[in-house]
Amino acid sequence: MKNLTRLHLQHSNVTDASLAKLKSLSNLEYLNLYGTEVTDAGLQQLESLKNLKSLYLWQTKVTPQGIESLQKITRVES
Repeated sequence: MKNLTRLHLQHSNVTDASLAKLKSLSNLEYLNLYGTEVTDAGLQQLESLKNLKSLYLWQTKVTPQGIESLQKITRVES
């Protein structure tokens, strides 16, 4: 599924470790992690996704500092 552009993982059991498996999705533009247990550590797994534009993190364990760090590296709007 290397051409996948949108991925909805809201309210799933996705974890920080699970996000490492997304590194190969180079065309991913949209990722919804709403209502998951993802933390700042998980966001570091997304740094290689250069096409990622939209990331939904409501009701996760991500901090404002984690979001700011990811935004400095990518073009993500969260």
